[in-house]
Amino acid sequence: MNLAQALGRSASLFPQRAAVEFGGKAVTYAELHDRVRRLAGALQADGVNPDDRIAVFAPNCVAYVELFHACAYAGAVIVPVNCRLSVQEAAEILSETEPRVVFCDAVMAPLAQDALRTWGKAARLVVINATSPIAEGQAIDYTSFLAGGHPYLEVKRLGADIAGIFYTGGTTGRQRGAMISHGALYAAALTMLVERVVGRGGRFLAVAPMFHMAGAAPVFATAVAEGTIIPLPAFDPAVVAATLERSNVTDAVLVPTMIRALTDHLRKTRRRLQRPDRLTYGASPISESLLREAMQRMPRTAFSQAYGSTETSAMGTVLAPEFHRKHDARLRSAGRPVVCADLRVMREDGSAAAIGEVGEVQLRSPTVMSGYWRLPDETAKVLADGWYRTGDAGRLDAEGFLYVVDRVKDMIVSGGENIYSAEVENALASHPNVAACAVIGIPDPKWGEAVHAVVVLKDPRKRTTENELIQHCRGAIAGFKCPKSVEFRTALPISAAGKILKRELRESFWRSQSRAVN
Repeated sequence: MNLAQALGRSASLFPQRAAVEFGGKAVTYAELHDRVRRLAGALQADGVNPDDRIAVFAPNCVAYVELFHACAYAGAVIVPVNCRLSVQEAAEILSETEPRVVFCDAVMAPLAQDALRTWGKAARLVVINATSPIAEGQAIDYTSFLAGGHPYLEVKRLGADIAGIFYTGGTTGRQRGAMISHGALYAAALTMLVERVVGRGGRFLAVAPMFHMAGAAPVFATAVAEGTIIPLPAFDPAVVAATLERSNVTDAVLVPTMIRALTDHLRKTRRRLQRPDRLTYGASPISESLLREAMQRMPRTAFSQAYGSTETSAMGTVLAPEFHRKHDARLRSAGRPVVCADLRVMREDGSAAAIGEVGEVQLRSPTVMSGYWRLPDETAKVLADGWYRTGDAGRLDAEGFLYVVDRVKDMIVSGGENIYSAEVENALASHPNVAACAVIGIPDPKWGEAVHAVVVLKDPRKRTTENELIQHCRGAIAGFKCPKSVEFRTALPISAAGKILKRELRESFWRSQSRAVN
């Protein structure tokens, strides 16, 4: 199936149901379907052919939802661009994907225009929510662009055709565009429905940025599920808390940094939330202490964890709500493979790891990407015989539960011992005054690498020392795994996807080491 069928089916069956609610206004499925078809026609009238790329610089909004669907209708390939990128980084994406049309929100217009100038090629610029006349030569406002269309010419897309190019979060420093097909996104949508990430006819709060897979995949999943999507343009814990209850949200996806901010807000305001019905979290590790506090603050919410990546259309494994309620050791796992995925853990020599043995996590699923855009060598490194090499280190137990212990490249080797940062971070996070932490390996003349912790305190006024945190860890993990040093900060560097940028934390330590070697 192709993605155009999802919206068309729901519009036919539920024309008066709200498809999108934004800014206090509802757009029905009939209205959304009409606008999407006109937008697809406008793209074609502007010279967009099948497989041409369409770049988008925007926060979550109705137009973003329309563009996802319109590109599917017109046979174009959507390229969501991270709004937090530098001009040079954004220009690199434009240079690689060569979009025919660039859409941008008015707030993002300076970034989009500067990126276009840096790229140096001509492309139509369409400004969403333009508040003043547009002076740019090739630019036009979104309403005028939409009005200039004609009935679209149906483009038959097959499951293998590329629907979007989604750039990876950039935690490793190299931007790579994952090519995601119609079939992969449709399989991801069905998986989200089966695994109850979205509910049939439900109301989904879209606060994860749509320029990341965690925000994009639910756009199609909600349409498949005949539900209502409620986009928020930015994450604000007070706004999220109010929206969850005021809008009767049934489903939401949050990353751990969002859950931390929301939980802190609820603690400070002495509140408990009665919504959403289901909350899925993922994209980065979460500490048990944070998870348990969040569950206390949202006592009626069924929590589940999804493990995946941009390359797997966000879905690989799920830890279902029943395992959260049991509060047993499996709460530390990432769950078991979703309905359409196979999973294995492999040794470096290519043989299967034993139960309980740490190796590289690999996934096989119809949701896996087709490859990296114009990077055949990089694609060959991670795709082989239908399996995607995640780069994560993990282990399986006898019941098929996956425990992700670290990124393979983030593993710390100290004195010949393998130390997984997630284990140390969990120990640190159980301290009552630790709000957030990250553990990295830093150069050590004796051991090769030493365990270094970067910590953000909940209350800096409460005296919490380096030695106190190290001794706290000794009560939970082996001595050789405990931090040898602790650094206190007011915040950790976070990507737009909510992931801690460990490469930024390591940079100063290893740069000085490199200078010493040279």
